[in-house]
Formats: sequence, structure tokens, C-alpha cells
Amino acid sequence: MAMARGSSGLAYPDRFYAAATYAGFGSSSNAVTSKFSNDVALLLYALYQQATVGPCNVPKPRGWSPVEQSKWTRFVYLSY
Repeated sequence: MAMARGSSGLAYPDRFYAAATYAGFGSSSNAVTSKFSNDVALLLYALYQQATVGPCNVPKPRGWSPVEQSKWTRFVYLSY
């Protein structure tokens, strides 16, 4: 079933940024963790980073927190 696209809807890239704002990116809040499970939040984070930053070229530093390591891991694996 095809969906009709309204002429008053947002066009890209505004649609992307509206979705990212809904997911909690680009704000100082932790909205991502409250709206989504941890796995989904990490995937959304990695996709957002891929779209806004590009491939992950940062080497894995030692001493990161488990949360930061999980973010880095997802971002790196989506970069391949």
C-alpha cells in the first residue's frame, strides 16, 4: 500500500532533522533513552552520527565508560 505525500509536509533535510529532534538528538536532554530501548537508541545514535558526521574514523580510546564504548562500537560497525 503506497502512502500519499502531502504537499505541506517537510522536505529533506528538514524531515531528517525533525525526526532526529523527536528521537532526542541535537538537544541536551536524554530523550532517546526514555523513548526507546537501549538497543534501538544505540542504533538510532549510530545512524544519526553516520548521517551527520560520516564514517567513524576515531580510534577506540581506552578508559571510556561502557555507554560511550557501546556508542562507538555501533557507529564503527555501521561505517563498514
